[in-house]
Amino acid sequence: MKEVQSGTGTADPLRVAILTALTIADELYRVREQHAALGKSAGQGIESLLDVTSEVKAHQNGP
Repeated sequence: MKEVQSGTGTADPLRVAILTALTIADELYRVREQHAALGKSAGQGIESLLDVTSEVKAHQNGP
């Protein structure tokens, strides 16, 4: 809260608390978006690895 208070220049504790809560909510939203994007990327990577593994096994077993 001190960081928000010094950044806004307001001394009203209610305003500082509200701005702090909004800042925390915004940060949480951004982190959740990043987490979802990383999860999607990881899922795609796993699918690619499974495809390659299947291709290698098929090649090793022959026709």
